[in-house]
Amino acid sequence: MTYDQARAYCFVKNMWLANPKDYDEAAGLIKGITIGSNVWFDSWRKTEGECYAQELFGIDRGYGWRDGPKDCNNKFYAICQNGQIHDKTLCDVDPCAGHESCEIFVNGCPVSPVKNTQVAKVSAAINYKVSADVFCDHSMPKDGQWKQILHVSGGNDYGSAGDRTFAIYRTRWAPYKNLIIGVNDPNGINLAGASHHTQEKEFECTDGSWNNYSVEVRQVVDSPSNLHYSVRVDGVGIIDGTYDISDAKTTGELSAWVSDPWWPSGSSYSVRNFYFQRFEDTPLCATNPCAGLESCVSIVDGCAIAPSQNNLLATLSATVNYKFSADVLCDKSNDINASIAEKWSLIFRVTAGGNNQVVGDRTFGLWRMPLDNQYYFSVTDPYRTWYQYRFYPTTCTQGEWNTFSVEVRQIDASSRLQYIVSIDGVQQHVGTYDQSDTKTSGELYAYVGGPIVTNYHVRNFFYQTFPTETTTTTTITTTNI
Repeated sequence: MTYDQARAYCFVKNMWLANPKDYDEAAGLIKGITIGSNVWFDSWRKTEGECYAQELFGIDRGYGWRDGPKDCNNKFYAICQNGQIHDKTLCDVDPCAGHESCEIFVNGCPVSPVKNTQVAKVSAAINYKVSADVFCDHSMPKDGQWKQILHVSGGNDYGSAGDRTFAIYRTRWAPYKNLIIGVNDPNGINLAGASHHTQEKEFECTDGSWNNYSVEVRQVVDSPSNLHYSVRVDGVGIIDGTYDISDAKTTGELSAWVSDPWWPSGSSYSVRNFYFQRFEDTPLCATNPCAGLESCVSIVDGCAIAPSQNNLLATLSATVNYKFSADVLCDKSNDINASIAEKWSLIFRVTAGGNNQVVGDRTFGLWRMPLDNQYYFSVTDPYRTWYQYRFYPTTCTQGEWNTFSVEVRQIDASSRLQYIVSIDGVQQHVGTYDQSDTKTSGELYAYVGGPIVTNYHVRNFFYQTFPTETTTTTTITTTNI
């Protein structure tokens, strides 16, 4: 039988191709096989498209086996060995049983990855889950190449929204015992340190075992224009994150591959119970925080967004009298990622253009403190000796929304300004400074997110301006008599 026929022959017996060398030679020749015969087996040295066989030859002491690549269409023997964890009875298992809006890519009957094998196409969704069981078999060649096992893609290998909706590979570096899972995340970093619209995680799989891998993507309850994803291995979370719905592939088609056309296949691995499930969408909101307010600019409406890297949302004109306000949801769920938890994370900020070099750079801003359950709220105060701003640490309670605001007004039409800092409408601080000591003209830049992003969400972020009152001065005139 051919190599493919040999693998199938053993597969239906819940077994795999045996290596004749592993048999006890003292037991004599395997029945039916004579000197010069070949036996198919799965060599760890084979590369994509190669098939290996063991040839029985005679020697003075009896006989021996030598291996080498052969034409896959040759008719050789097949010896099956116990130990394959494939169960033919599982072929009738429906992984979508009990799940609504579910489509099967691969049922309970395991399949081996073959390069450029598309198993299904589905319509993209906003809320979804992709799940698959993978059998770990490290007998692939240790040749420094990625070995692709499965991939759900929006059309390409990587680079655009949806290209890495869900993908699993064997690593290309020693000891060749780890897998890599990649999912869609515009803020993510792959293992090479690049973004590529992908978040990746490397983990060890145990040779000879089945494991379940999944990603679930859902709209955030209080901010449906944002998506939160969770990646799990055997039900245990290993990655999670949040991004704006505009950075996801929510329309068009997704292709499911076992394995994809871009990389050598991980043919020694197996895939089963591979499916795609949709969930009901939450309507997007569009409330305007400037409703009923004059001279107001809505930076983020009532539909909350998650911070993303250096996300400039508005360029504003500075003035004398103004108010900034924003609602923020405290969400420390990304603390599973230590690289984020240990750093300052910018949630929103209004700046004159720099970090903290000149007055106006901290006009209005909120940070998450490193490894701390607190916010760091800052506003302009030119009389502070340190970078001309004042900050207010305040508690961040998981899952709660808070409103942060600062209002700056002239005092009795004078050149003196008073600023009022409030949290949830409760006044926290009042200060004063002179109009000439602050930024009252030129441009301000409003961001949601900075170099380090978080799962926090921002909504109802607005900038309101008020008329500048003419400064009154008194002139004293003296006359000589």
